[in-house]
Amino acid sequence: WVAVKVCRILSAVLPSIAERRGLIDHRQVQQDLQLLIRNQPSTGVHEAVRCLCSVIMYITGDLGQLLPHLKSIPALSSLCARAETNQALGRIEKVYMSRQIWVLAAILENLDVDQYTRPSG
Repeated sequence: WVAVKVCRILSAVLPSIAERRGLIDHRQVQQDLQLLIRNQPSTGVHEAVRCLCSVIMYITGDLGQLLPHLKSIPALSSLCARAETNQALGRIEKVYMSRQIWVLAAILENLDVDQYTRPSG
């Protein structure tokens, strides 16, 4: 619960402090958020990803922080395909699916990834 509140506050404050370089240790914040994403219940995951997206958007511009989460898409797609065909999924698989869906939804909800990619050509 506390982690969720802290992430909400940080997400709200980041846009206004973005121009004040050195005000926060963004590397430590990113490490802490990655830890929260791995260990929090679903609501905490959503808020931690939202906060991480704010750090990327307003401070670092480093989409590399999202790569570990985006690399899970093939496994998530496979689990979703199994679920759609009514194949039984174990508890751990369901928890993994839920967490990864929260992560991907929060990324898409909070970050315009196209803004950070360069057009080819």
